[in-house]
Amino acid sequence: MKASTRLLALLLSFVLAFGLALPAFAQESLIENSEATENPAMPVITVQPQGGRVRLGEPYTLSVEAYIPNGDEFGLRWYNSADDFIGNIPVITTTPYSLGTRSYSVVVYNRNNWDCYVQSEIARVEVDANLFEIISEIFKAPVYAYQIILYLVGDPFSHLVSSTVLAPLILLFSPIWAPIACFYRLYTLIFGSEVLYRAG
Repeated sequence: MKASTRLLALLLSFVLAFGLALPAFAQESLIENSEATENPAMPVITVQPQGGRVRLGEPYTLSVEAYIPNGDEFGLRWYNSADDFIGNIPVITTTPYSLGTRSYSVVVYNRNNWDCYVQSEIARVEVDANLFEIISEIFKAPVYAYQIILYLVGDPFSHLVSSTVLAPLILLFSPIWAPIACFYRLYTLIFGSEVLYRAG
């Protein structure tokens, strides 16, 4: 009888101890979660960047609006689908020179606390072109290539050869480099490499 009484008392003490302690732990957990989700230093995006459709070679504008609850100043870093940094202002303009879908996002961070940052939703921009626009882009490639070759070759040797002399020499070899430029432009249209065709 005494053993069962002691066992009952022991069980009762455990129930009372954990019954009182559990709400305390739960309350601490709620406080920590609340602080994590309501950090006044964490940026808040109010207007997400929006995707859309654009013609080949036409500029497209992306924008974002955000604030930080505690009044700190925020910074921005825009990235494209290749994770290239493309800007740090609220409104940017990009000009896609290849077909397909391009993705953009922006990271909003606290300038006073770099650990506090948030990434926007992904904005997808679809680039369209008809057959005439594609052919036009391909046949404009030798013109761009000529300008690039003239700059790359002429600038280092400008003190030796003038551009008026160099230009006819470059054109003389155009049957070699012009088809290469056209095929390269076709490649960039399909696979999205924009090394020579980024907007200035």
